[in-house]
Amino acid sequence: MLDPGSSSTPPDPSFDADARTEPRDDDRLLVLSDDVVIESEGPGYLVLANLELSTRVRLSRPLYEFVRLFREPSRVADLVPGEVRQRLKPQLEMLMAKHVLLDPDVEGPRRELRLRSNVAYRFCNSPAFDPRSPTDFTIIGLPCDSESDCDSRLAPEALRRKSLDYPFRRAIENNLPCGWFDADTGRWILKGASLSDAGDIAIEHGESQASLFVRVDKVLEECRQGGSTPIILGGDRGATETALKTVTGNGAPTIARLRADGSLAVPDIGKAIYLSIDLAIASAAYSDPRSKAAETLATLSDLKERVVALGRTNPIIAIDLVGLDMRGDAGRLGAALGCELALTAMEAACGSS
Repeated sequence: MLDPGSSSTPPDPSFDADARTEPRDDDRLLVLSDDVVIESEGPGYLVLANLELSTRVRLSRPLYEFVRLFREPSRVADLVPGEVRQRLKPQLEMLMAKHVLLDPDVEGPRRELRLRSNVAYRFCNSPAFDPRSPTDFTIIGLPCDSESDCDSRLAPEALRRKSLDYPFRRAIENNLPCGWFDADTGRWILKGASLSDAGDIAIEHGESQASLFVRVDKVLEECRQGGSTPIILGGDRGATETALKTVTGNGAPTIARLRADGSLAVPDIGKAIYLSIDLAIASAAYSDPRSKAAETLATLSDLKERVVALGRTNPIIAIDLVGLDMRGDAGRLGAALGCELALTAMEAACGSS
């Protein structure tokens, strides 16, 4: 009688049980990743980059031509003669490890969502944002200008660079922020108010608006922990709409806009507001004080008074500075105005809290 666990046929010593479950490299179906692009090239070589994973690999031109054969899912055995396949095995393993070639039936690794990017300067040289130590105000850059015709992508950097003229300092005796002396009003502002800079919201130019909204939402939620008031450095005016939903939640948003002509519409008294400051106010009229248009524009003191008055009647829950066009002299002037108005708006927010 036969044992139930045995076979009537003697085992074949050449039979490999794993061969039926794990295909050989020659038989594996592979395809070129959609995330791979040519980043650079030189004599005899090209550098490929995986945009999703931020990995790179330098290939000879013959190996690059081999990679291009996998634009459609293919098997190595169908593309390469048998005598060449063994020599290609190390390169094939490297291409798979770098995620240049993928198994089309297996979902590849995805990069962790990068929320914020480092910046060269911090606003007023304030400390870097630390979620474990919330501050009264948190600076966040949104260097995006995809929704307007102005060149505002570099505005957050310009505002931060100019803000170094207004250094953030602490007193030795009590370690509290010293604040700033406002020459227009002749008094100190923001004494004791803490400030930190969370860098820029990471922008991948050309990404979908939905992807950007997800990142903005996550960053603002992180920075608002502990009751910190976000100060958003735009970017174009689309930054306001992008941030508004997160800041106001499901409630009806109330925006107070300091417009390019210097006007400020005051909402109903007592309503919490999102203050948006349009730095297009640094127009050619301001750049040329002799022009007729300059005669009708509000002075910096006037603008500050309007912002402070707003803070007396309405709680300010968020502030942004948008619309700074970096082309020409208006960019430099706008950065200076922006720093003055940002500090004044923060002081107004302190008075309204």
